[in-house]
Amino acid sequence: MAENQKKYGIAFCVIMIIVIVYDFYYRNEVSKKMKECSRYTIGEIKSVYTSRWMTRIKYQFQARQIRVEHNTTVGRSESEDGWWIDKEKLKERRLLIQYYCKEPKSIHKIFWSIKVPDTLSYVPFEGWKEIPYDLAENK
Repeated sequence: MAENQKKYGIAFCVIMIIVIVYDFYYRNEVSKKMKECSRYTIGEIKSVYTSRWMTRIKYQFQARQIRVEHNTTVGRSESEDGWWIDKEKLKERRLLIQYYCKEPKSIHKIFWSIKVPDTLSYVPFEGWKEIPYDLAENK
């Protein structure tokens, strides 16, 4: 029995190392692609819901002529509400999104720390090459 536990322990460690290495590789590849060609746009939250005790959002944004819809988990650090996430307040929020020019559906990033005001309504067809000046100050 101790022998089986040892085998399971080793297998678990090997799997964890593989997951960590893959995560590091994936993040590095995404970072390279974003540096190669990325744009910024504004996204809107379509719905806020709870799934498996976690707050999730369904959001969308426009990347050229492609409408991208995606779901993600929202943590306390993203919502700025502390322990309790105010779903109504979160639903009203607009998102600054950076997306990879060639694959906006699969590679994009939300900048939770930047608040997008309602007064900013125009987004160029190709998106912005850089974070708009007024928003960059808002970090």
